[in-house]
Amino acid sequence: MNIFGVSSHSSIGYRVEDRGAKSSAKAPDAEAGTSNAAVSVNISGKALLYSRIFRTTDLSKELHVETEVGTTKSLTTSRYDYLSRDDRELLASIYDYASDNNIDLRHVDIFADELAGFRQSGWVPAGDLYTLDGRKITADFNSADKEVANRIKDSKEFSSTKIDKAFLNRILDSSRPVHAVDFEFLEHLVSVFSADGVPSNSAEKFATYDNKPGSWVTHISDEVDERFIPEEPDLISINGGPYFKNPKKDTLSNDEFLKSIDVNLVSKYLSEFVDSSFQKTDSAKATSEANNWIGGLYQGVKKMIGG
Repeated sequence: MNIFGVSSHSSIGYRVEDRGAKSSAKAPDAEAGTSNAAVSVNISGKALLYSRIFRTTDLSKELHVETEVGTTKSLTTSRYDYLSRDDRELLASIYDYASDNNIDLRHVDIFADELAGFRQSGWVPAGDLYTLDGRKITADFNSADKEVANRIKDSKEFSSTKIDKAFLNRILDSSRPVHAVDFEFLEHLVSVFSADGVPSNSAEKFATYDNKPGSWVTHISDEVDERFIPEEPDLISINGGPYFKNPKKDTLSNDEFLKSIDVNLVSKYLSEFVDSSFQKTDSAKATSEANNWIGGLYQGVKKMIGG
């Protein structure tokens, strides 16, 4: 299968080099009289999509489109399988555009990953978070991201772009500020793939990919909402034993709780459990060990409550 636009019947061998944005090949002196000139080879956007996202070079392969979301199936299914056919056509066009404009293809890879993650999980509005003392926690974009996000949403290209609006609304939602795609690159795509098709910023700045960690801002309110202050538990466990940390009038004290234990009933239930565990063996040793284990536990509980 020829995906590079070079005849597979050529007598000259080609070595394709991945240069991030453009792919090129060099023709060696295979025959007398041939020049050692570099031959530029363009890889189609679809081929880039298949190789970089779906890890295959077989363009005739029918790729699965997964539509079942919100189930455990998403835990074992690649997020890229959730990309719709329209998504894949758009991404192929974006890879084409990036290749033609010397844009580092990793920018497109990250965009594809974010879009696939959105398709896999959908858009669930962010819930409220509170500190243990009842103060609300909110998150927001840093100042640079916020400026670009507002610029994208307020642009005339936003209404006509081919990029899914639901995805854009999700990724530009400042209450969920964690993102991997460069917002300036996203702004570039929104404008290029709009009705006007005029880029809002130069493609030259995306010739390299800077894998810098994202950042966001967290705010903690000064106001305290007592509804979200968790109550202290009545009963906790210390060294494996019960302990009333916050006794109430309608609860037993530690001593009362321990003395209320029916040792004989506990021993009976534990005996039945152990007997059922050893019922498949005739070993006298197993029976003896079970009796010794129950007897020891019985004596321990009895001693614990002063019996």
